[in-house]
Amino acid sequence: MRKFAAFAIASALLAGSLTGCSGYDEKFVGCWEASEMVVNGNSIKELAGVPIGAMMRFELKKDGTADWASPISAIGDPKKSGVLAIWKSTDETSAELTIRVPEQDDNVIYLEYIDGRVVIDNSGVETYLDKVEQFSEIDENALNDAIMKGYSSMLGG
Repeated sequence: MRKFAAFAIASALLAGSLTGCSGYDEKFVGCWEASEMVVNGNSIKELAGVPIGAMMRFELKKDGTADWASPISAIGDPKKSGVLAIWKSTDETSAELTIRVPEQDDNVIYLEYIDGRVVIDNSGVETYLDKVEQFSEIDENALNDAIMKGYSSMLGG
């Protein structure tokens, strides 16, 4: 009888580990693109003429991995430099996205699912991401120009 009970428990654990996603995981799976940031109550939808979606976009996959989707082709694939992104649901409306960079501490980003959107609250700055079928096309030259203007203004130029 004990062998049967042990076998039944082991089978249940194995079955649970093979199914992977629970019901609430499915709502997080897909492509997410930022549509708005709220800072001190002010809504920001673009920076220097570039949509917020160019700044943050990622795909959460069913297998628990995630891919960052940079609109800048020169950045390339972070996985090639050893960067790993994984995610997991922590409850019905929450998930954790963990970014692992070689020889650095893990960076954990907490995601909340609210009204069909993913919300990231980072020290009072809320970023709202919408689920999309495919990422928006971004003018890479305009994005590069905006980044260079930002760096120039930070350096006093």
